[in-house]
Amino acid sequence: MSLLIYALMSKNSDTQEPLPALDLINKSKGGEGPLASAEPGSSYPEEDLWARGNETKGHVGGTVKYREQDGNYVQWLLDGAQAMYEMCDAFCRATEFIYIIGCFFSPGINMVRGSDYDKISGKYPNIIDKVRAKNKSKNGVKENTIPLVSLLAVKAQDQDNPVNVRIVLTHPDISQNGSFGWKEAYEMVRDWSDKIDIRLAMWGGVYEGHELGVHHQKSAIVGTEEGLIGFCGGVDFAFARWAIPGHVLDKEIDILDRIDLPLRIDAQMSWIIPDKVMGEWDGREYVCNPGNFGENCKEGSQVLWHDFHAKVVGPAALDLAHNFVERYNNAKTKAEILDYQIDAKMKPHIIPPKADLEEEIKTYKNQFIISSDLLSSDKSYSKGKVRAQILRSYYHKKGDEDYGIWEAYRNLLGKAKKNIYIESQYAFEDGEVQKVLIENIKKNKELKVIIVAPVMPDHYDSVIIKNLKELVKSSLDSRNPKDYSAARVKVYSLISNINSRRVPIYVHAKIAVIDDEWAIVGSANLDRMGMGGATSPVQNRGSSELAILVHGKDQALVLRNMLAGEHLGSGAPSNLNDFNTVFNAFDKIASKNGKPKNNGPITGQLVCHRLYDLSLTVNKSFLSRLFSFLAGKSI
Repeated sequence: MSLLIYALMSKNSDTQEPLPALDLINKSKGGEGPLASAEPGSSYPEEDLWARGNETKGHVGGTVKYREQDGNYVQWLLDGAQAMYEMCDAFCRATEFIYIIGCFFSPGINMVRGSDYDKISGKYPNIIDKVRAKNKSKNGVKENTIPLVSLLAVKAQDQDNPVNVRIVLTHPDISQNGSFGWKEAYEMVRDWSDKIDIRLAMWGGVYEGHELGVHHQKSAIVGTEEGLIGFCGGVDFAFARWAIPGHVLDKEIDILDRIDLPLRIDAQMSWIIPDKVMGEWDGREYVCNPGNFGENCKEGSQVLWHDFHAKVVGPAALDLAHNFVERYNNAKTKAEILDYQIDAKMKPHIIPPKADLEEEIKTYKNQFIISSDLLSSDKSYSKGKVRAQILRSYYHKKGDEDYGIWEAYRNLLGKAKKNIYIESQYAFEDGEVQKVLIENIKKNKELKVIIVAPVMPDHYDSVIIKNLKELVKSSLDSRNPKDYSAARVKVYSLISNINSRRVPIYVHAKIAVIDDEWAIVGSANLDRMGMGGATSPVQNRGSSELAILVHGKDQALVLRNMLAGEHLGSGAPSNLNDFNTVFNAFDKIASKNGKPKNNGPITGQLVCHRLYDLSLTVNKSFLSRLFSFLAGKSI
């Protein structure tokens, strides 16, 4: 039965009501589905926090391409191992197409490992047999693995049911200081299959976007017989990003000697050196190598990656597909200008004409009757339909800007009523985002905020420390402004304890949960690049980003609980649903574990952020201890 006939015959799987009439379908704002109504029991007015673009007074300009829509199912994916398992499963199910937007991209990454490999092999024996044969044909690749490029090649070359595999890959220019290994990644894909349609997308100049920035979206969309499956979030298909919540330096870490030689990309392996980890205390200082953003650090690599991703079926997945189509159509590179060759060191390559992807996805126009069975989750939160909006930071050209992520964060942080939970790689580097939250903290004396950020980010360290300090200070009680124990904003980092060695877990997740009712998951950090240039005075910097905003109490609470449970470990309280209880538990566990540079075992993963190493101010407790010391008393 075709999807179109199925759509016409089917009824809403939850309510058993007919599909919405055409006059209820929104077509004027980029979406094709019914607009979302308020969450039952919500403390927010209808449409209160959704991004609206030029409809919002005082917006910097630009439209928001996609509107919020009902009828979605979501599944939260904690860390890289779970995200890659779900994407591997979806790719195996693909019958029409696989679309991938890549930033940091390692085609040779092994997607599933251990018992997950056995699960995938059991579900899709014919496909995995072909992957084994493909691996065997490449001398030096282990047979019983599922490298991403091998699976994509098998799907693209399948004689019985070939799938259109299309990739849009970031092609950084010389100003972006580092190749990300894109040349090797591009060549590897071409070497494994000439049936894979891979496009390079440059950013800035005569291409897309601002002069400073990068294509930073991380997304996959899969066309199956049952409907679309979409993914977005912070997880790159890149070495070291496959990670389990335990985050330990075990045999699964993608270090150089564990990657099969034909799948290695040397430019990427330098990121993964367990001997010197970014943010680790070496006895004198925190090891750091932030790149080219003006910080005075020297060395270190990111090894243990903490991340978060979202899987979605329903109308939002169609919006993810439309985003891919736009990115694909706009993708340009030197390769299309300089004799179809990227540079003299690469093989000449004739780039074929672009496909008509609007024609390719039109079968999936109606995604409102999709079943939650397309998700593998058996959790109750994934069985309920939810309102969702796909958001972007995207600047194609002047007059065609999309600052939906900035607007959503401005609404979320500026209108939160009770509590905020945030994880971000570059937490509040953007002073405008920080300003919105500070204003809310000062006027709302009940608001509490948890922030989880890296011990040491690879960029912006001094700015982030400064802005986080200001956030903490804004939450102090005016009656006792030096009592930091009573601050309503607390900042933490994550540590893995390995044989008494404290190894930083690099926080790469980009999420926020507001009042346990709204949740946003995406690729955008809370820096100027992540906001797409919307907050820059001259708007000359910004990256392309992608996120999903969900309004659903069950979904938001589950997301926060997943993260809190991982970080608290055995110190987690029995009732994670109560934010105040979690707020106090974070403080208690981090205080017990101490600072990143301390020694000794830890409970869970939480430590106090480095900003507390750098004295915020002298408080009464410190003075008391100092006077006691000077008086010769024990302290």
